[in-house]
Amino acid sequence: MLFAQGVSRSTGIGIRAGFWNIGGGSSLRIAVDAQGSQIDVSGMGGYLYFFSRMYKPVFFEISAGAIGAVEVVSDQNNSRVSVKTLTPLLFGLRYDLFSTRISGPVHPYIAAGGGPYLTMLRQTGESDQDVEIVNVESKIYYGWYLGGGANIPLTSWFGFNFDLKYHMVEFGEVAEFKNGYEFGMGCTAMWGRKQEIFRITGVRLLVPHIYPAYQRFYSSYPIALVSVQNLIGHPIEVNVRCNIKGYSERPKETGYIRVGKREIVDIPVTVFLSQKIYRVENSNTAILDLEVKARTGKLVSKQISEQIVIHSHNAWNGEMDKLSFFLTPDNREVLETGRKMLDLNEVDAKNLLAVGRLLFDCLKEKGIVYRSDPNIPFYQDDRVQFAAETLKLGSGDCDDLVILYASFLQSVGIFTAFVEVEDPEKNLAHLYLLFDTGVAPQEGYIVSSNEKKYIVRENNAGQETLWIPVETTLLENGFEDAWNAAATAWLQEAVLRNGLVEGWVRIIDTL
Repeated sequence: MLFAQGVSRSTGIGIRAGFWNIGGGSSLRIAVDAQGSQIDVSGMGGYLYFFSRMYKPVFFEISAGAIGAVEVVSDQNNSRVSVKTLTPLLFGLRYDLFSTRISGPVHPYIAAGGGPYLTMLRQTGESDQDVEIVNVESKIYYGWYLGGGANIPLTSWFGFNFDLKYHMVEFGEVAEFKNGYEFGMGCTAMWGRKQEIFRITGVRLLVPHIYPAYQRFYSSYPIALVSVQNLIGHPIEVNVRCNIKGYSERPKETGYIRVGKREIVDIPVTVFLSQKIYRVENSNTAILDLEVKARTGKLVSKQISEQIVIHSHNAWNGEMDKLSFFLTPDNREVLETGRKMLDLNEVDAKNLLAVGRLLFDCLKEKGIVYRSDPNIPFYQDDRVQFAAETLKLGSGDCDDLVILYASFLQSVGIFTAFVEVEDPEKNLAHLYLLFDTGVAPQEGYIVSSNEKKYIVRENNAGQETLWIPVETTLLENGFEDAWNAAATAWLQEAVLRNGLVEGWVRIIDTL
């Protein structure tokens, strides 16, 4: 029910009882004396009316009705009955005042129009000779009216109506009919399109594909832009609720955003995702439900839906800056396994190089080996295993082993970074890991006497430290071989062949 828009529907028909003292005398008089009696009843009638919206708050109206007056006079010798009827057929315009500004259920309007007024005067009398005399006169006059009223919509399709009009008609010398005020009240049935306060001009999906591992990302990054146009002459406030059916723990709201008159605003929406999304085994479609609410007196809402794709919980779209979402340093199994490894070997937790070496070799002792992924068609997602899955399976490809090792390093507080290599001379990209030793550059001898085996860079705390490259696909060979292989690859690809400068070797800090 759009109470803030007066009569909300575009078309309606109704009936109205009216009172207009067309005779100009007493509207109701009964007089009886010894000479006779006189009864006057004037001004009662009714209308049938129709309206249709022309443009926003302007409506076209047609009304047809009849107002009557009866006078009965009798004495000892004769009697006379005079019946006056006025039948207007009126055409006019109605303008709804404050059509989107008020919050109450009473909505005033002004109206004006005109048309033909058919008058009929019928006089019937009896003489003392019992002769009936009948005289009928009718004529059409033209006039106009000006007035106003109020609609009281009870629902979006039914309401009450009150109005007051002043009729000005050139009756000329016909003294039996008088200009004057008319009061009416009735009810209306309505249908048709509602007047719009705002329009959703479009929805642009920024994230048409949902990857479960990126759950944290979607809580802050807009997945869609909803374009809303204000259609009225003053500002409104708009709020958008976003929900992915079956995968959102609850709808997420943007909060009310001001939209100026006639303005179009792109509103970014984010979404809450439940833990259910981590149980998706195969890609499937889902429905993104958007509810747009405008606040202008009362709330007005519209719904729109878009189709999106929910991918498998292991799916990865190949964007390297998203790979870190697969890291699970707070996973219970990773935490317990990592701490158990350190406790059993009594390693100094402050010696990050020794900790990194120990974790790597312990994973080797668990029998975890490198296995390449199946040959996946180019149009399908890559598949990345979480650390706990790789521990359970005992194998993984380069992505899986990087995620496994980085998760264990982060679980004990060591900063990590990915090295992505897209060598133009090779068909496939490659990935290996860097981890922070926490050693300052001037103390590099602590790490290695060979300066080519480490990299100087800032860590997540903004301090320059020494970082160790590790080739995780060589997990079976042990830490020293994995370190040497990655250091050699870095020297050749990133330094000697200028891969870092040219951009085909990139370092991506993990979250």
